[in-house]
Amino acid sequence: MTDFIDHNFSGEVEFLKALVRVPSDNPPGDCARHAEAAAKLYEALGFKVERHPVPPDVCAQHGMVSVTNLIVRERFGTGRGPTIALNAHGDVVPPGTGWTVDPYGGIEQDGAIYGRGAAVSKSDFATFGFALLALKAAPDGLDGTVELHLTYDEETGGFVGPQWLLEQGLTKPDFAISAGFSYSIVTAHNGCLHVEVTVRGKQAHAAMPESGADALEAATAVLAALYGERHRIAARISAVDGIGSPKLTVGLIRGGINTNVVPGEVVMRVDRRIIPEENGEEVEAGLRALIEKSVAGQAGITVEVKRIILAVPMKPAPGIDKLVAVLKANAKRELKTDIKITGVPLYTDARLYSEKGIPTVLYGAGPRTLLEAKGHAADEHVKLADLKAATRVIAATLRVLLKAAPRMSLRSCGLRPAMERSEIRERTMKASTLSFQTAVLLVIAGMIWGIVMAITEDHAAMPAHAHLNLLGWVSLFLFGVYYHLHPVLDRSRAAMIQVWIWVVATIVLPVGVGLVHTGHPIGDPIAAVGSLITVADVLLFAWFVFRRGGEGAVPAG
Repeated sequence: MTDFIDHNFSGEVEFLKALVRVPSDNPPGDCARHAEAAAKLYEALGFKVERHPVPPDVCAQHGMVSVTNLIVRERFGTGRGPTIALNAHGDVVPPGTGWTVDPYGGIEQDGAIYGRGAAVSKSDFATFGFALLALKAAPDGLDGTVELHLTYDEETGGFVGPQWLLEQGLTKPDFAISAGFSYSIVTAHNGCLHVEVTVRGKQAHAAMPESGADALEAATAVLAALYGERHRIAARISAVDGIGSPKLTVGLIRGGINTNVVPGEVVMRVDRRIIPEENGEEVEAGLRALIEKSVAGQAGITVEVKRIILAVPMKPAPGIDKLVAVLKANAKRELKTDIKITGVPLYTDARLYSEKGIPTVLYGAGPRTLLEAKGHAADEHVKLADLKAATRVIAATLRVLLKAAPRMSLRSCGLRPAMERSEIRERTMKASTLSFQTAVLLVIAGMIWGIVMAITEDHAAMPAHAHLNLLGWVSLFLFGVYYHLHPVLDRSRAAMIQVWIWVVATIVLPVGVGLVHTGHPIGDPIAAVGSLITVADVLLFAWFVFRRGGEGAVPAG
């Protein structure tokens, strides 16, 4: 596999250059042209590319002009192994000034490729694509699916990129690797709140400012409160390595119409970075209260705070240990250095997978830091050595994750046997599937029972029949829907146990109730046992629901 990557590396370099040469600046966010160019490049490599255009009105709601997300799916073996998503974004910030080379030139010099997006993250279009190509060239012993998710709105939050793909049901991966750099594995990052603050007063002639209400003067009180908050939150340090403290920046301000006019309106944009220990909704509520309090009592002044974006922090999802262990082992072997497990103070698309309970990390082609790569700055570049190394690491990691005998591969990475057994063992049956199949069997049994009662005109067991339908059809079907919407829980041992206990209760309780209502005293203790089993099991299900929405309360076993 390494030989394949080495042999085809010149093609990978040209692939990345071609991607850099097609602008995909965001703003303005008119990225469909780049998506089509990328799709044709992948098709030239032999991949089948799905094009998923986002409706224009949805794009507009999120500040985009056009977005076409791409998915490449490659199935290996039976396809019953894990599905691994590799996500990179093709939209980039505008180049700005200060470049010594053409930012859209895809220039190769000094052992690196230069251009906007060369490091963040068009490089990982190449890394992920050629790693997958290496697997296709040697597929023996692999089982599962690899999906490339090539999306186009990371710079504006990812809401019409990965989030849209997940919400549309176009993908349901078991693991996700998002674009990152080669010398560290990122498992957590900050969230971000953007708000627009509008301070309104009353416009007036500058010769008579007392006849108006100066919105700019009121805005200085808002600014003073915000900068005071900046210094206050700086004292709080996240426990996650690499995150640091919360940040607050006023990044944009505009107001007034002329020098000789008292400003009637001032608008500012505020960026508040949220550490993993904070709650985004609470941060927003606190910021609103702070701003409103700062202008309270000022005559003729009102203030409006409008949310622009709220991106929650990324936190490690259950099951991430497997992904980290395999990646770290392969990266350390390839790069001959220790690989740091860390957080970053940025926010990325990766959080959108993690929010769904999908074990997710950031890893890809690049140096040790964003500053070293000059990401979002002039002369952005990626070293060819890092590009090749990351491609090898991703290919080797996919090979381990897709092995048909996962226990052997996990032991080779040093994971304890207990983890193999209880936390990350792959399943061919999911809790939702068991729930749906059992519900269908029991509703058929209930229908047959109902027909028999009608034919015989003996309805003494009607209460038992009602219990069978409620527990066996309605409840099990609802369990199935819930588990299907929570994929990590759906694959867990605990969820399977909960469903099996419910199946037992569904048989025991109606039998007891039926015996009671047909005059058999033995039915009382049977019904009591069935009731206790039912109550205990519904409490277990309630625990799943109230512990982080069912994602994270149990091992993904």
